[in-house]
Amino acid sequence: MEKTIKIILKIFLILMYILILVGLIMCYKMYREEKERKEAARIGYTEYNLPMQIMMSLYMTLDIYPPEFREEGDFFIALEKYEYSLKKKDLKLEAGDKTEEILKKLNDFMFNDPLGGDLREAATVYGFSEKNPITLEWILTHPWEMYSIICADRPAFNDFR
Repeated sequence: MEKTIKIILKIFLILMYILILVGLIMCYKMYREEKERKEAARIGYTEYNLPMQIMMSLYMTLDIYPPEFREEGDFFIALEKYEYSLKKKDLKLEAGDKTEEILKKLNDFMFNDPLGGDLREAATVYGFSEKNPITLEWILTHPWEMYSIICADRPAFNDFR
């Protein structure tokens, strides 16, 4: 009888160790997926040929640029150093340190401030509203469209930097 109880306890402990191990593996997978999701939100890939005007506008207003420019530390020095043509496929864009804060202010201005009417009209063309604000992921994958929204009210938008 004691031998049976010891065997049952050993089986129970083995099952508990297996459950704990499976739980740890699942937690690690969730952590890794969340980390990848956050990284994907900061980096976007696009197949557009971006003219310098659009690239400068994204940099000056939203703090978004190619990663080589971050490494250099200065957008204009990077332009000279890399002779960046911006005409390559799979152009990689990154959000800067201020991008999320700027985007929050932009959405607030567009949908909650009467002065943001021009921006609001331009954003509604792409389906954005107070309940469906512009997201960082969308900006990184739609730079041309974001540029057209930015240009809708250029003087007001400069206040976000």
